[in-house]
Amino acid sequence: MKETILQKLADIEQQYGVTILYACESGSRAWGFASPDSDYDVRFLYVHPRDAYLAIHDPRDVIEFSDGGVLDISGWDIKKALHLLYKANAPLREWLTSPVVYRCDDAAMPPIFELMRDTFLPAPLCHHYLGMTTKRLMLIEETGEATGKAYLYALRTLFCCQWILRHNSQPPMVFDELLMEFLPDVRNELRQEIDRLLAAKKAGNEKTGIPRSKRLEQYLHAELQAAKTSLPPNLPPLDVERFNQVFQRVLA
Repeated sequence: MKETILQKLADIEQQYGVTILYACESGSRAWGFASPDSDYDVRFLYVHPRDAYLAIHDPRDVIEFSDGGVLDISGWDIKKALHLLYKANAPLREWLTSPVVYRCDDAAMPPIFELMRDTFLPAPLCHHYLGMTTKRLMLIEETGEATGKAYLYALRTLFCCQWILRHNSQPPMVFDELLMEFLPDVRNELRQEIDRLLAAKKAGNEKTGIPRSKRLEQYLHAELQAAKTSLPPNLPPLDVERFNQVFQRVLA
């Protein structure tokens, strides 16, 4: 599949006249609990030729492709990406820390990685992750239906917020690292239940329904409330000039 992905990225460059600076895996294949039928969620950053940014109309800032099967590819123009990074966009920050990287421009990307590390904003990231956890938990409760995928997604975003509160740094992408941080005791009943969910998710259909777990839902609710009482304060606005400088450097 890697060769197929690399070829499709090359096709996108030719079709749209762009240069892909970075491409990675997002979603469950990056988090470490993909099912056999999980999509390949490929995300990338690209740049147009310099003159495209000097025109009256902005160049295309999103490119998407799906093969109707397991390949889901989506990319953002570098100007759009830097604007979102300035606003502490959590998905973009995750892309930039993905353990599965398909393409990485050695000249353009190091300043972007450095900018990401230097502009960490804990408050909006915590709000994002708590919002995602709440949304997923509410969906389970409103529909009365649960899947291992739904519980694991809710746990992952909760753990990401907890990581930020504990370490004031970017959470790791790999779920096992988060799990070992917050539920390290493999003898713990909740930990054992999560381990069973992980094993089932990796082995079976990710949309298969399972009985709802009172233990898991109580844990999620309790930890959500605890996190909400410990949210960090908002920091002063970032220096936008640093983002402008990185953008100009990419175009140079």
